[in-house]
Amino acid sequence: MLVEKLWQKFPDMQDLRVRDIRVDKTQKKVFCVLSYPDMVNVKPPERAAIRGAVAESVPKGYRYDVQLVSDVFNERSLTATLADLIKRRYPLFAHVCGKIAVSKVAERHFAVTFSVNETTKKNMEVADFLSQLQQFFESYTCYEVEFAVAVDKTLQMQKPDLAEQERLVHLAVNKELLKPQRFFNVTDVQKHIGKEINTKPMYISDVRKPMDSCVLCGKISEKTLRAAKNNTVMQICKFNLTDGSLATMPCIMFVRFNIEDFETIKQTTNKPDSEVATISKKQRLANEKRMKMLMFLTNGLEILVRGKVVYSDFSQRLEMHVYDICTCRIQPVAMQPVLERQTPQFYTLVFPQPVEEYRQLSFTNWQEKPSLLTGKNCVVMYANVTGYNVTKDKIYSLCCFRLVDGHIREKFATLVMPETDLNDQQLKDANVTVKQLMLSPTLTEVVPDLFKFTHGATLVGMDLPALVQLLNYYGAPIGYNFKNDIVSQTEMLASLFENSTYDVRPSYLQLKDVAKALKLNCNVSSDCRENASAMAKIMSLLAQHAK
Repeated sequence: MLVEKLWQKFPDMQDLRVRDIRVDKTQKKVFCVLSYPDMVNVKPPERAAIRGAVAESVPKGYRYDVQLVSDVFNERSLTATLADLIKRRYPLFAHVCGKIAVSKVAERHFAVTFSVNETTKKNMEVADFLSQLQQFFESYTCYEVEFAVAVDKTLQMQKPDLAEQERLVHLAVNKELLKPQRFFNVTDVQKHIGKEINTKPMYISDVRKPMDSCVLCGKISEKTLRAAKNNTVMQICKFNLTDGSLATMPCIMFVRFNIEDFETIKQTTNKPDSEVATISKKQRLANEKRMKMLMFLTNGLEILVRGKVVYSDFSQRLEMHVYDICTCRIQPVAMQPVLERQTPQFYTLVFPQPVEEYRQLSFTNWQEKPSLLTGKNCVVMYANVTGYNVTKDKIYSLCCFRLVDGHIREKFATLVMPETDLNDQQLKDANVTVKQLMLSPTLTEVVPDLFKFTHGATLVGMDLPALVQLLNYYGAPIGYNFKNDIVSQTEMLASLFENSTYDVRPSYLQLKDVAKALKLNCNVSSDCRENASAMAKIMSLLAQHAK
């Protein structure tokens, strides 16, 4: 093993660990991550020696990239690492991530306790779960990490096996359906470079993470062709691909040419001159054919490509390494199929909570006036977001209240994993912690439940056009398009006040001023849950005071 070789070569660095080794066969490159306590203070000559030791173990013909990091953990970072490990390697025990208690025993010693019920404890023992975690962290870090399981009798018993199996089936099916489902229709597909492509191309705008295999279509632009600097027989073809979604994917294709030089072939094959001349001629003709195929790829040409989508460290964005190219005709956007799913039959992740409302109208006889919202189905929607740029910004908290005939009926609230780092102010605005967000579903996973909750309702809130656009960015690839009618907060409040018995006219932009004018006791802050609750209560109160 690599770590044992490093220990033999550096006997004073027994705390050195090999955290990750990844081999990229397409680039012929080995990526390695090493950790050591206080790596920052390791002298440059020692760092170079460590990299040299790794280079000795790299297969011949492969390049290497060694990353040296400091082996430093605290309670928060260790919890995050452990939760991520369990979600990736042990998904059946993912539900215990919210019940992890990490305490620091000594300088480089942590104690981890899982609070679970009796059934989960038995499952952990059968699966030898704790010992596997122990082995992983022994090779991952020089910290001593102890694991224990505590039975918490206050936890509810697990659901019956049949119900749990049905839930897991729903989640598995839902996860499969959350993959992008939109595809372009293409005709007249002709093989050009590589193999023929029979798979339908997906939208470039739906490619948001690295993919091992991906098929795209579009028009070529900004095409360049040049020889590689360090390899004279390698040609690099770069171009941008743009499809009907108006998204662009940088593409790169490496084409290896044959050696056609007479002297080089003669030295490497040791064959007679006549045979060498024949080989050289064949190689030259093959190279000319390859070059013609590359030159045929001109700007504006419609093509179908298959390859691997990777994250480029240089451009800091996704790019595609192309293996196969076919020419084709892409049907106009107006003739492309529109993906629209039916409203889900069941909730899978976020379940609405019923809201009970008690209103005493009188002690004896009473007469109720018609509600200002009679016959209307409204959903008050607020969210905490990092911004409204659909390609960059994220939602990390979402809250909705359903009002039927002016009465609050249901609440839909969830935290959303933003899949990006948030600053302290953003966490404070939503009154959440990193750990809570880390254990929450992503927006793509929440979209089906949110679509079911809001289906057929009028949306009420602030910045809703931009928020709905952000929701559609994640919902459209899987067939959920939010086409609800939208009423802004100010427009709804102005209409209700105009037709109510209240004479006051506060600033409709500030819910705090509106609640104060109505003498309504509710909290208003930057937290979307409090704002949605306040707006729902204000609407319900105003609706019951019609002129």
